Amino acid sequence: MDPLPYRRSSPEPAERPRGDPRTRGGGAETAFGFSHRLEIYTPAAKRRWGYFVLPVLDGDRLVARCGLAIDRKASRLKVLAVYAEPGLRAGARLPKAIRRELERLATWRGAKEIEVGAAPDAWRQHLAI
Repeated sequence: MDPLPYRRSSPEPAERPRGDPRTRGGGAETAFGFSHRLEIYTPAAKRRWGYFVLPVLDGDRLVARCGLAIDRKASRLKVLAVYAEPGLRAGARLPKAIRRELERLATWRGAKEIEVGAAPDAWRQHLAI
């Protein structure tokens, strides 16, 4: 019996419509109005956010960025900085949700502690244990 033919789950970039967020050059900025770039190869003096900063998705919006590092010897997830995107509503729901996801990330990476550095003042109490 012949194996099943390979099927792509999504069209190739050339077949995708203009503005599709999966095409090169559009990405998160096209889909969410959110400019993101990993700056691990950017010289420290030229970085805007940090060495390894990941976006935080809440529903269908990118709402924050977290600069992360793992201290394997100390078994600690280091949250170097949390940056809130402009235009967010005040409240505890979002920072508490971010904290839960940081706890999940720490568990997945084998970290026993989470250390939070810089964060918006209104979020600090909810991000810390």
